[in-house]
Amino acid sequence: KMADEKMFTCEVIDVDPILLERPTGERLRAIRQLKIDRRNDRKLAKAERLEARSESLKKGIPDDWAYWTEPIKIGHHSEKRHRNQRERFLTKLNKSTEASIEAADLRESVEFSEKARIAGDAERNRQAKRDALDKVISIGSRVFDYSGGEGTVLKVNRKTYRIQFDRGFTWTVDKSFVKLAG
Repeated sequence: KMADEKMFTCEVIDVDPILLERPTGERLRAIRQLKIDRRNDRKLAKAERLEARSESLKKGIPDDWAYWTEPIKIGHHSEKRHRNQRERFLTKLNKSTEASIEAADLRESVEFSEKARIAGDAERNRQAKRDALDKVISIGSRVFDYSGGEGTVLKVNRKTYRIQFDRGFTWTVDKSFVKLAG
């Protein structure tokens, strides 16, 4: 054998063919939601670590006003030690505050992303509303649109209604913006 040859093993595995197809519909939505959930979990774990770090940094810092209000005795043999000690405490306090602010920002971003919708959710909701309206609105139905007022449906399309409004004009309106008159 030559010195540059590499020894490796290969294992053959069976893969479900659906995993090799481009995801669409609910499967795509589930994949996107899983990705968002994993990202949020990582952010929450980091926020917990930062909060723990913030608390551990605060442990060595005196929290009584007696220490912080005690003047530094200028010219005293303890002046340099006292100044250095205060500087260390303030540095720890600043790092602790930065960590707690970053943790709060991470938690806020997680809260915001939980309220956000996945791409396609809005269109799915509009389509569900359109389907529900198609059950009760047909040609000749009296409808109301906020921008046009009341009118009569002339034509039913896949996503829109063609409406003759009482104010004398005809307009094509998205189904999700229309409701029954009355």
